Amino acid sequence: IDLLKDFTSLMIVSELDEILFNLASYGYLGEELRQQTKKFEDEEGLQIRSSTSSRFSDSGRKNAFLFIRCIFAAILFAMFAGWGTILLMQRQGEIFQKQFPGCGKENYELAFKEFGDEKCYGGPFNTLKCKYEDGD
Repeated sequence: IDLLKDFTSLMIVSELDEILFNLASYGYLGEELRQQTKKFEDEEGLQIRSSTSSRFSDSGRKNAFLFIRCIFAAILFAMFAGWGTILLMQRQGEIFQKQFPGCGKENYELAFKEFGDEKCYGGPFNTLKCKYEDGD
């Protein structure tokens, strides 16, 4: 089992290195790294890029690089905006209100403390509408 784990980790690191080298050689990680990988390819006699990538000019690569960065920034912004929206809804008790519509939105802070601790406190949450403290 240890040999299999070692071999698997070696393969993962090797593939990750290959992916990062290819990204650098295509210019996705910056112009300086692209030039360094080109220099390494020339010294070692490697041909990493396909024949189609050699047709693009440097300005085309820069435009593609900027486009990819903008797409990445837009995806990252969308992820954080979605996460922030969910966090805000949770902090305001809206998610609690949707999950337990009969418990009252004003009780979500108390429910946050009492639900899921496997103790039954009774009170406003020990009702059918509140699913008996969500099963406590």
